[in-house]
Amino acid sequence: SGTDITAIKASQATLTESEARFRALTELSSDWYWEQDAEFRVVRFAGNLAGKSQAYRMGKARWELGALNMNAADWESHRQMLLARQVFRELELCDTDNHGQPYWVSVSGAPFFDAQGQFCGYRGVGRDITARKTAEEKIERLAFYDVLTGLPNRRLLIDRLQQVLALAARDGHHGALLFIDLDNFKDLNDTRGHDVGDLLLQQVAQRLLACVRGADTVARLGGDEFVVMLHSLDTDPARASTHVELVGKKIISGLNQTYMLGAAEHHSTPSIGITLFAQQHQTVDELLKQADLALYEAKAAGRNTMRFFDPAMQALVAQRTALELDLRHGLQRRELVVYYQPVVDTARRVVGAEALVRWQHPQRGLVSPMEFIPVAEQTGLIIPLGAWVLEVA
Repeated sequence: SGTDITAIKASQATLTESEARFRALTELSSDWYWEQDAEFRVVRFAGNLAGKSQAYRMGKARWELGALNMNAADWESHRQMLLARQVFRELELCDTDNHGQPYWVSVSGAPFFDAQGQFCGYRGVGRDITARKTAEEKIERLAFYDVLTGLPNRRLLIDRLQQVLALAARDGHHGALLFIDLDNFKDLNDTRGHDVGDLLLQQVAQRLLACVRGADTVARLGGDEFVVMLHSLDTDPARASTHVELVGKKIISGLNQTYMLGAAEHHSTPSIGITLFAQQHQTVDELLKQADLALYEAKAAGRNTMRFFDPAMQALVAQRTALELDLRHGLQRRELVVYYQPVVDTARRVVGAEALVRWQHPQRGLVSPMEFIPVAEQTGLIIPLGAWVLEVA
């Protein structure tokens, strides 16, 4: 006897029609549809794919595919959400396409179950959000970065300064703000035009970045005003100020080098105002004012120099600078002398001698190496000094 298959045929026709409608919708949509099995492996994809081919994704869990913006902890958090059978929305993932270009996708999914309530896997939708991410990055750059130099602007500097101040208040490490102003910049703009002035500002920005560590901040406040923010310096204020002074000298030296602006050479000098901070709980505004006042002092002192806001710190710097100059003259005038200290073995036999350098200063008498060796090391004078000691010994 024959079997009536009318109902089965009708059911199959409905299913075929449903799949055709689903395929048509996914082809028209910018979104795509996906399914994962109970082991979270991708088993189905439909729609317009971004980045990599469909075959690349099939049979793999999302964490096996990886993403540039996700670390192991991020993936573990996502996996725990799936194990708890939770719905997830707008999971943003960044990857590179077949041409090595980055692209972004946003994925949402929900668990699904069979008629008996058994977990079957996840299914959901995804879409390419690269254009949106690119627009967001552009907006952020306009909001937080200087268009001409690419450096952080005042807004981003203040944001970073607040974070660094909070860190310094906790761990006691010093930080510093260096305000840098180009001497006679207005004259360049007035005589050769703003285009040439812009070239100088771009070159200054590059030189400033070369003078500091990658973790430090170089910002442009506007015009010819730049700021360098150093952080995580020594807990001892004297050692921290020495480090800052060396950076200041490096900046002055770097910005004193000749610039090529178009076909013509140009010489420019900076004035620098410096303020240190640690656990004093200063506000951002107070620090900016202090550095600005120190910059005014540097200008008043004849430009192409630096000044500390703290008078005691400035006196210490002046003392070190005077000692450095004195030591240079002392080396030239042969004021240094070598003392020999015997070296003995366990039987008290003299087996050699240790050469110890002393400085016979014409006014100050015999100066201890504890006082002048650190200055020699910081300024590079230790090289000619060491060569002289070897020659004499």
